[in-house]
Amino acid sequence: MDERGYGTVNLLIIGLLLAGMWLGGGFLWNALTPPSAEAGLPSAEAGDAVAEVVARAAQTTPGLAGLRVALVESSASREMAGAEVYDAEVEAWRGWMEEAGAVEAELGSAAVAVLPNLQCLGAEEITALERHLAAGGGVVTTGLLGARDSGCVERADTVLAGLVGGRGMAPTPRVEDGVPHLVVLGETVLGANLPAGARPELRPGNQITFRGTDRELFYGDYERKPLRAGGEPYFDGAAVRARVGAGRVVALGFGPGDGADEWSAGILRGIAGNAALWAAGRPVVRLASWPEGREAAAVFAQDVEHEYDNALNAVRVLEAHGIPGTYFLVGDLAARSRSTTRQLAEAGEIGSHTRDHAPVGGRGYEAQLEALESAQAQLERMTGSRAAGLRPPEERFDGETFRAWLQTGGSYLFGKRDSRTAAPELFGVGERDLVLLARASADDFQLFHTEGLRDRQAMAARMVGELDDVVGLRGLYMLSYHSQIFGRAEMIPVLEAVARRAAGDPRIWTATAGDVAEWWRARASLEVDMSPDGRWVEIVNRGRAPVTPPPLLVTTGGEHRFTVPALEPGQRHRIELHRTAAD
Repeated sequence: MDERGYGTVNLLIIGLLLAGMWLGGGFLWNALTPPSAEAGLPSAEAGDAVAEVVARAAQTTPGLAGLRVALVESSASREMAGAEVYDAEVEAWRGWMEEAGAVEAELGSAAVAVLPNLQCLGAEEITALERHLAAGGGVVTTGLLGARDSGCVERADTVLAGLVGGRGMAPTPRVEDGVPHLVVLGETVLGANLPAGARPELRPGNQITFRGTDRELFYGDYERKPLRAGGEPYFDGAAVRARVGAGRVVALGFGPGDGADEWSAGILRGIAGNAALWAAGRPVVRLASWPEGREAAAVFAQDVEHEYDNALNAVRVLEAHGIPGTYFLVGDLAARSRSTTRQLAEAGEIGSHTRDHAPVGGRGYEAQLEALESAQAQLERMTGSRAAGLRPPEERFDGETFRAWLQTGGSYLFGKRDSRTAAPELFGVGERDLVLLARASADDFQLFHTEGLRDRQAMAARMVGELDDVVGLRGLYMLSYHSQIFGRAEMIPVLEAVARRAAGDPRIWTATAGDVAEWWRARASLEVDMSPDGRWVEIVNRGRAPVTPPPLLVTTGGEHRFTVPALEPGQRHRIELHRTAAD
């Protein structure tokens, strides 16, 4: 595969950590103590205890240990950009590289040259850069490299445009009434080991868009829609990779310090680390996200509330397409219609939507535990088992909801958490894990009530389009719908259209919410270790149950996809990589 065809490269879920994150095996821990609205979890009411909640994501990418990096500075560029801005970016790069294990070196002996915001570039510096690339070295840039000469006099074109194949560049279009975001395509090289569809928020600045068809990252709005300027779609790259003779260049259209919050900054640093890894010619390794290498997963999850018996309309549609359904029951309503409840339990997975649909988030641990335990006991009496999944009413939940739900025997929550990724997230509460399934697309309530959409054909087109978007991101599509809206007979054609699309696409794994949560937990138990010389990779099952891993994706000279056999607990599988180095 052509190294510049990034639109076909794949996804994974993890962060390469440089400052605030770290690289290597094990887990990435992102403390959220106490949970807050800023962190995506609503705070509990004043005076209530808040559980410690920690976001976890399995680490599979090796670090930058021993990588020789030259951090190239320029006094002229410093003066041009402003000392405060320039120095902050240079020092951030230096700190990130050191924490990742890289070693600072002179350009002549470095594997990678990092050129932060080097706008002013003279003939001697250009020659040294060309010599470095000709020797097989790598380059990572930010800003308009060489837009000006050594005296900071503007050139007709940038040196950067020549390095990355003459791609045109444009300022990032502004967002009306909002801020720009990056969108990370899953399983790509620059997105390796980062959440599929991660949507870090950027501080408004002088970001660059690369015109062309190469895209692993693009600028978008809050809903991940590509930004537009003058009516022209900007589904172009926020970064670009290119082979330049024997060398490699990665141009980032943003500074890794442009993140507007801690989580966003961590994602940007992960991208920067992946860029350094690829530019150095080291293998970029990541596990695919879904079983058997499927490109996305889709869950059809119904909130069974008012017009309770309408739920069976959806059962018939899903069964006709071979799609397992997930049904979140309001317990008191379920108790009044035992026949429908039994049929739902026979048809798919049963989850809890609490007993009375009263919000639980913010009520304090003991109050939440009492409400959730009551709902679980009620479901157990009706269906014979407790629910693994909780759908918090009004999508209101906090750290205490996590802790209380785990205490009742639950294992996952389905609720919107700022839509910051299009992938599940694994959280730890003490020694236990809980999976959060967040939706990154509209539900029927948003379409019907918030947006006032009434055209069923338009609704279907919108939801099918959002499903296709998630497939492109290599993420998880959560179709959230209600018995009193899409469950109604006259609205079933909309559900039918989405079900037909999902069932007919072999790239999509259709599963219950519980199956997705269990897969995510099992996948997180897989640890990927690489030898120091990059000659082999081992996948180890650190969990307590057998796991059939997804394919292992490796980028060396080309793209490689390895099938990994089922692994028992503690078992490992080694893949020799040196055979692929010449590809």
